[in-house]
Amino acid sequence: MTLGSPPKRDADFALEVEVERAPAEVFAAIHDVSAWWITAVGGANAEVGDEFWVEKSGVHTCRLRVAQLVADRRIVWRVVRSTRPSLADSEEWVGTDLTFELFPAADGTRLRFTHVGLSPLDEGYDVSAREWERHLGGRLADLLALRAGTSEGER
Repeated sequence: MTLGSPPKRDADFALEVEVERAPAEVFAAIHDVSAWWITAVGGANAEVGDEFWVEKSGVHTCRLRVAQLVADRRIVWRVVRSTRPSLADSEEWVGTDLTFELFPAADGTRLRFTHVGLSPLDEGYDVSAREWERHLGGRLADLLALRAGTSEGER
C-alpha cells in the first residue's frame, strides 16, 4: 500500500491509495462501511438512491445517499445530513460528495478518493483530512490486506 502526496491546499480533499487487490474486491470493501470507516452504520448503500447513516457517538453523525455507482469503477455518496457538534458550522459536510474512483494498476488497484466540496477553508478540513488518511490509507487498506489472505468461502 502506498499513499499519494498530501492534498493541495487550494482544492477539494483528495487522496490516492494503491492496494494489491483487484478493482472488484476494492469496490466490495468500500461498500463494507462498518469494516473500515465507522462501526455504527445503518441503512443500505447497494443501489443508486439508497441512503445510509454513519455515527461516531458525540463526534459525527452523517446521512449519505448513493448518487452514482459504476461497478468496480466509481462510487459517489452525497452527504444529505451531517452534524459535527465540535464545529461552529456543524453541518459543513452537507451537500458534499464522497467520490471513490478505481483504476487497474500493475499490482492491483489505484483508489482515488475525493471529498468534493470539503474546502481547505472549512473549519473541519484538517481534522477531516487526517481522518480520511487514517480510514482509507490505514483501515481500508488493512481490510483489503486481510481479505487477501482469505478465500471467497472464508469471508
